[in-house]
Amino acid sequence: MAALTRNVFGRAGRRESDLVVLAVIDLPHSFVQRYLQSGQKPPRSRREKLPDAVRAVLTDPNVPAEGPGESQPPVPNSVPST
Repeated sequence: MAALTRNVFGRAGRRESDLVVLAVIDLPHSFVQRYLQSGQKPPRSRREKLPDAVRAVLTDPNVPAEGPGESQPPVPNSVPST
């Protein structure tokens, strides 16, 4: 996870690491969980929006992340599009 965080942000501080966990673990997990619990497959229209949501978390400087004392939001090096 640290390597991915460094690749995206150029460093792996607490705030950057939290944003990567949010984008690649928490967001996709919570997205699919409610469908799996009800025995359904997530609709294609929702699945197609997930990459954009992940990109938004990684690129929007206003997205909060856990991490005390961060005065400047991290700026990704690049977030590949699909």
